[in-house]
Amino acid sequence: MQFGLSAFHWNVEDSCYQAQTFNFYTFPRSNGGSDVRFTCQASSLDFLREHGFDFNKFIYSGIPYVTLEQLKLDKKSEARDSRDPIVLTKEEDRNFVEQQLETVRTWVERTVAREASSESSDSDPATLVLEPSNSYLRAALYQHLEQEFGKSDFFVELLRTPGARKSSLKLTRATSAVVAAQESEVAAKRQKQLERSKGFANVMQCLTTCNKPIVGHNMLLDLAYLYQQFIGTLPPTLDEFRAHVKLLFPGGVYDTKYLAEFFPVLLPATSLEELHTSLAPKHDDVKGDEDVKESNEELASIPDPANDVHDVNGEGSMEPSTVQNQEEAQSVHVITANLSSDSGQLTNVQLPRVDHADQFDRYKSTSDELGRYHEAGFDAYMTGTIFSWLCKLLEARGRICALGSSPVDILAVKEYGNRIAVRRCDLPFLPLEGPIPTPDRSSMFLVSSTNGLPLPSQDELLLRFSTLGCPVDRVLWLNQMTCYLTLKEKKGEFDVAQAIKAAEWPFTFGSFRSPSEL
Repeated sequence: MQFGLSAFHWNVEDSCYQAQTFNFYTFPRSNGGSDVRFTCQASSLDFLREHGFDFNKFIYSGIPYVTLEQLKLDKKSEARDSRDPIVLTKEEDRNFVEQQLETVRTWVERTVAREASSESSDSDPATLVLEPSNSYLRAALYQHLEQEFGKSDFFVELLRTPGARKSSLKLTRATSAVVAAQESEVAAKRQKQLERSKGFANVMQCLTTCNKPIVGHNMLLDLAYLYQQFIGTLPPTLDEFRAHVKLLFPGGVYDTKYLAEFFPVLLPATSLEELHTSLAPKHDDVKGDEDVKESNEELASIPDPANDVHDVNGEGSMEPSTVQNQEEAQSVHVITANLSSDSGQLTNVQLPRVDHADQFDRYKSTSDELGRYHEAGFDAYMTGTIFSWLCKLLEARGRICALGSSPVDILAVKEYGNRIAVRRCDLPFLPLEGPIPTPDRSSMFLVSSTNGLPLPSQDELLLRFSTLGCPVDRVLWLNQMTCYLTLKEKKGEFDVAQAIKAAEWPFTFGSFRSPSEL
């Protein structure tokens, strides 16, 4: 429905990123004989309505699109020379085509004889309209005409009759030069029509050929939806999907939710809005150097904009550095935090400034920023901004980061690329290449009902296992009869199973097994 895209470019003169942000409304349109169907939940429509989604703009002005897969098929079908020869199997079809060919032969002979004698005759016109037929017979007829007469005697046009299900081929006698010109004109019109029908596919082609980093937030479902809607049919297996996405975006795919998990103290909440709020400059709440010194693990307050701050000896002591002018001071964005879990040392990191490019004014005002959340374009802008900040934090891990606004060193964070955050799963991440990491499931067990009745409610299960001295960390339901339990503490399977048996609960308790093994 709505596709947000924000392109970031480093402005050397201003030492900042400039974001060009787009908010595309896309609408699937019927294409020839293809009529796209789509479904959505009522709750999704409620969510869109609450956040100001323009349904009229979506339907009336939405950009049409075809998948890149369909685009390749369209190009192939438009190239007449690439069509396989049509073999007519029905006698009535063969008879029809032969009758039309005989008509053309007679017409060509008469027009050639007339031209040779320089006579004009109304009975031998320069055009010939063949009998109406369906698209299949017209394609077969066109191939036979091309095989027998070539392209030098006449050119062929499609003659449609309003309201009629069948159309005719119109032949016009002309010189070889005129025929060639007509063929070129038809080809140009066909190419223009093809380009028009591509719609949003043009954007997808740019994204898959630009060789730039593609950044998203918690983007697994976004990648799957993007693939299904704009690339082609989803691959049948996860491994094929991973490989295809990796090939589509050779510049690397980066997930800001996964990157943020490296800073649990600095960034305890990792939703898009919370990350942006935590890392964005807070000029309304500035504090002096003494306040900065007292910061230990939490995100430090933004220093006085008039005083650029840097770490002198690597132990957290701060001294002001010289800032050339007030305008430069206002652009300084420094945070002070403990970036390493095994060290109490504070590190100062100057995060890149991000401005909106000229003529991209929609999101420049901060007064209605809260109302922009969940608009695709603004979310894309926030994601790119957060990515630039997180990359600087990752660069600074384990070393003192020199101050000075600079672009992201993508090579320094390349090891974090092609790893997608996964929700409601014990996988640490989903890699787009290489083996999928094996999670520790020693504390995860399978619970199944034995009396043919549904298991107790989740709250009841939590209470029951707590009374056994086995507090539960998480419950994952497979169905009403079976679920997975992850215990907060490591317990032996035999001990827990014996406790359940002693309590005479009507369900079994066993080690983890995948759903395919059940």
